[in-house]
Amino acid sequence: MYIGQFSNGMRNGKGKQVWPDFTLYEGYWVDDRAHGRGRLIHANGDVYEGEWKDDKAHGNGVYTRTDGSSYTGQWS
Repeated sequence: MYIGQFSNGMRNGKGKQVWPDFTLYEGYWVDDRAHGRGRLIHANGDVYEGEWKDDKAHGNGVYTRTDGSSYTGQWS
């Protein structure tokens, strides 16, 4: 389910996507792809928050696991 901005029939702008396994992305979209700042909460509770490019973590971000451990740095 997607709630947010659309343009040309695609997710564009700020929005929230929830997948059937309850994985959640909230952030910015460009042409139906996560792009810009966003946060992905995996079904298992792990969280990535940071920059996205073409639907992939890219740039500065923080990945935090449910056990409390985390990685802060660059993604490519």
